[in-house]
Amino acid sequence: MASPDDASATATKPPDLAEAIAALAKALRPERETPSESGFLKWLKGISEALLPSVVMFVLGFIFIQGVELDLKREEFTASAADKLKSYVDDLITPEPNASVEELRATALALGGFGGVAAIPLVSIVEYGGEQRIAAAQLGLIQAGRVAPDLTCAVIASVIDDPTAAYKWQTRKAIVEVAGLVGCVDAQAPLETLRSGISTMAGLTAEQRSNFVQAIDEALKRIGAAKGRKRGWFS
Repeated sequence: MASPDDASATATKPPDLAEAIAALAKALRPERETPSESGFLKWLKGISEALLPSVVMFVLGFIFIQGVELDLKREEFTASAADKLKSYVDDLITPEPNASVEELRATALALGGFGGVAAIPLVSIVEYGGEQRIAAAQLGLIQAGRVAPDLTCAVIASVIDDPTAAYKWQTRKAIVEVAGLVGCVDAQAPLETLRSGISTMAGLTAEQRSNFVQAIDEALKRIGAAKGRKRGWFS
């Protein structure tokens, strides 16, 4: 007759056998690789890690080279523009003896195309030029005022408001005419101040004073009309 201990041992054998079979089956079953660890993805990951520094360096190098080329082109353009600006100023200050009115006008228009940087040279040409060059320089200032109204009008206003007598009254009168044609709002207050002081300016005849005042009134009228148009556009 079997003892209780023998019965107990017999009862525990089936679970031990089942566990052993399960463990053996688990050991023999091949483990599946996760998608992230598959052979293709491992290869792709390795290639990416190997190439990434080279790609980054290439992109950075390309950006650097493009930036250097852009800076060089900008420098070349600036130098070329400065040379062209100087040549236009030279052609107007010391024109060829046989230069025609049309050539002077074309040169002044080209110079005015540079905008505000051309304003001071053009004012100097008005100051020292003859009749034809003064007319051409006025045309250039009008062109500059259309290209860069703020910078050009600042120069124009400073000439009109000149307290140092650095400019001849004829120059100021010519600039007054330009201020009206460009519609320089900044010149309005200097024009009004200049108008009130014309009666005390020395060296003018009665006719010259009258013409000067008339030029100022015409300029103020044009500037007022320009201000009205701006209010209409933005109101």
